[in-house]
Amino acid sequence: MLLLLTSLAMANPCGDADCPIVAELSAVIQTTPADPWDALTGVNPGDYADQGLRPEVLALALTAFAEAWARGDTERKTLTVIDYSMHSSDERMWVLDLESGEVLFNTHTAHGSGSGMATGDSFSNIEDSHQSNVGLMVTAETYYGKHGYSLRMDGQESGFNSNARDRAIVIHAADYMTQSYIDSRGRAGRSWGCPALPPNISRALIDAIKGGTVVFGYAPVSEWLSGSDYLGERGDAAAANLPPPTLRRGAEGASVERLQTALQAAGFYDGRIDGDFGRGTRRAVQAFQRGAGLPDDGVVGATTWEALGR
Repeated sequence: MLLLLTSLAMANPCGDADCPIVAELSAVIQTTPADPWDALTGVNPGDYADQGLRPEVLALALTAFAEAWARGDTERKTLTVIDYSMHSSDERMWVLDLESGEVLFNTHTAHGSGSGMATGDSFSNIEDSHQSNVGLMVTAETYYGKHGYSLRMDGQESGFNSNARDRAIVIHAADYMTQSYIDSRGRAGRSWGCPALPPNISRALIDAIKGGTVVFGYAPVSEWLSGSDYLGERGDAAAANLPPPTLRRGAEGASVERLQTALQAAGFYDGRIDGDFGRGTRRAVQAFQRGAGLPDDGVVGATTWEALGR
């Protein structure tokens, strides 16, 4: 943004020294606030787009990192970003050195079996949900468990990942993350919520990020984006621009409440507005879908939301 404004001001579109457009743009340049991470790193959100890391996702990750740094949650400029909205056959984890700008790792990672099949679309902070969690976590100690060399993490966001340690959401190797497994099935295998890694890279990656670095898990979850203490106004803006989430049985939260309210208004739901996508909500969705001439699979995607007028 700042670079664009600077270029326009230098171009002097009026062609004279007293150009009001130049004066206005110069004032904007002088008052445009710096991004919160500018004082910590020279990394820009668009620097890794050619490696699949979307600028809007990295901007959120850098915002959260800067807040974590300010709070004293971390003292190391290593940032791990996971984009759970990407297909699991894609390399959707990046480990960045924020001082040098180097990409230390770019690899596959798993999501939980309760979060979806090939992409993550449901997330939880609840024990035994087998879902991944979103938000900012900080790496802690390593240990040897049933998956071998593993790394514990502590979630920093209440309601979204604060139970990560108790749920044993850890980084570990898994045979279902090998390239041969992915090639044979068209997707990676799934964990019980852990961001599992390919065995050939797991130890090196764990050693690079253990002991107090930030791990940022992204997914288009409006409740988290607008409710995160680490994202602030940038999270609010991101949430406002999201399309409605895909919902299915087992989903919970404000998005389900909006669904139940819409189904009730349409005359298909007479249960409680409780944010729990259970059997009754699924039956109501299927009845609505049949009435609208849609496949009655009970899954609320873009087409069903559109038919509901949301």
